Parts: sequence; C-alpha cells; structure tokens
Amino acid sequence: MAFYLNKDEKVIIKKYLKDNYGTELLVFVKNPKLSEKKLKRFLEYSDSKTFDEFTDNGGNISNIWNNLKDNLLQINTDDAVINNITAVASKRYQQNLKAAKVLAAIALKEKAEKKLEIYKDEQKAKESIRAARKLAVQIEKDTRRSKKNMRKILKVLVKIHEKKIAAAAKASKKKTQKKKVH
Repeated sequence: MAFYLNKDEKVIIKKYLKDNYGTELLVFVKNPKLSEKKLKRFLEYSDSKTFDEFTDNGGNISNIWNNLKDNLLQINTDDAVINNITAVASKRYQQNLKAAKVLAAIALKEKAEKKLEIYKDEQKAKESIRAARKLAVQIEKDTRRSKKNMRKILKVLVKIHEKKIAAAAKASKKKTQKKKVH
C-alpha cells in the first residue's frame, strides 16, 4: 500500500510545524482505541498542543505521520497548503484502503475457489478408488466362480475319463474272455 504522505508532503508539513513550533496547532483524539503498548506511548505526548511540547513530551515526527494516518491527530491551521495536503492524503489513504480490501477479497475468493477445486478433485479421486475397489472385488468373485467352474469341469472330465477307462477295461476283458472261450 502507498504511504499516507509522500516525501514532499512530509517535508512541507515538517517545515510548517518547525516554523510554528510555539503555536497551538496539534489536536489529538481523546480516548483512542489502541493496543496497550501504543496507548501508553500515545498518552505520553497526546496532551501536547504545540510542536515544541510534542517533542518535549517524547513525540517524534514519525508519530505525527502515524497519528495523521490513523485520524488520531488534526493540525488546526488556516494554512490552505497544509489543510489541502492532509485532506488529499486522507482521501488517498481511504482509496488505498478500499483498494486493499478489494484485493484481499479477490485473493480470498481465489483461495476459496482453489480449495473447492482441490476438494472436487479429491472427491473424484475417492470415487475412482471406490470404483476400482468394486471392480477388484467383482474380478475376485468372477475368478472364484471361474475356479469353481473349472473344478466342476475337471471333476466331470475325470469321471468321463474314468468311465472311458472302465469301459475300455471292460471291453478288453470281454475280448480276452471271448478269446479264451473260443
């Protein structure tokens, strides 16, 4: 995200504050919603009305920039240049925030779509695995049936073969008996 104030704007504001160091220009927000650490630091210099008091109370110029950005500070002046800079910076910052939110929403949407696509792919893979397992079970059943059928066929073939052998043996016995009788 772009800076709240660009370098030239910072130079102009800093020069204005230093040139008017004894003038009451600074108005800080009372009871801001900040983290404990930031609030402690903010309270050290937030009662300051002039830039001179601000620096004496431990504030530095980066605190000015951050407080302006966070709407915790206003510079009360009749100077049109300073008022214009802070108004334009605030408007620009709000636009940047909106753009960042839009980009974040787009990124979140893309992430959700990617997760959905991955989920669908996982479901397809699981369905393929289930189908493969069913096919393997069916092949196993068919193989068992085939083995049972082969056993039955072999038993029948063995019986047929045994009958043929028995018949051949009987026929051979009859022939030998006929030869003996003649």
